[in-house]
Amino acid sequence: MMLDVDVLAFVVLVLASFRLTHLFVFDSILEPLRRWLRGAPAPGVRAGAGPGPVRRWLSDLVGCYWCTGIWVAMGLLALQRLWPSPVTDGLLLVLAVAGGQALLESLVRR
Repeated sequence: MMLDVDVLAFVVLVLASFRLTHLFVFDSILEPLRRWLRGAPAPGVRAGAGPGPVRRWLSDLVGCYWCTGIWVAMGLLALQRLWPSPVTDGLLLVLAVAGGQALLESLVRR
């Protein structure tokens, strides 16, 4: 098996994966999406029949940091390998910088 990922690309992918996974699982900006996936009604809306199997599966997925991390890592690696471009590199770099910043913030808050 040949892995041709250099150290810098690996670090960028790890940090980008960390940040995007954290966004899906924990960040408040996506809480409305997570609530919808769980089948929670919007404020002022009567509860319906509940989420279907796909929404339940996605809800379980974003409720599990490790599960989401695997899928995010596969998606980012596929993006980097299948669509190499300056846009892809820029997206990965922004996510990596944000991931590094989040890790540093965690250390500072200790």
